[in-house]
Amino acid sequence: SVSDLVKITHFSKEKIYNIIKSLNNKKQIIFLKKGKYLLNQDTKSDLYYLALAFSPSYVSLWSALSYYGLTEQVPMQTHLITTKNQRTAKNIILHKISKELFFDYIDVGFPIATKEKVIFDLIWFNSISLNELKIILVKLKLDKNKFRYYVGKIKSKQTRNKITIKLKNLGLL
Repeated sequence: SVSDLVKITHFSKEKIYNIIKSLNNKKQIIFLKKGKYLLNQDTKSDLYYLALAFSPSYVSLWSALSYYGLTEQVPMQTHLITTKNQRTAKNIILHKISKELFFDYIDVGFPIATKEKVIFDLIWFNSISLNELKIILVKLKLDKNKFRYYVGKIKSKQTRNKITIKLKNLGLL
């Protein structure tokens, strides 16, 4: 971020902005969101930088299904789960979730939901029909105990009951 560069380089904000403008004009950096940029020649995954820019966040929903090879569809947007209200950016969809349900993701060079958590997130955000989900579930061997744990984390009894019914219909509880 700009403030980090000021601390590291001891340059003024104005000088940092001029450098950023020059690098941007030369296509050597990529704009992520206000104050956050990505070096164009960096070898780390773009998903790593997106998750970092919108931290705390992890990749889930259709983006994670695509990563795990569980859908032939290639999402046009990157789906990130976060606990904060944040402004979205081009081709990025942020889904806000409570801190109690922000867990069970792994690091594969960037944070991504486990397969079980992807399924839970899809149900939680109503991002997939149950029929589509049944087709995906045929390809997976999942830890059903994780779903019991996830449901136990839901504070609202009404929401917990709705999610439980969907999980039971899918044979996950």
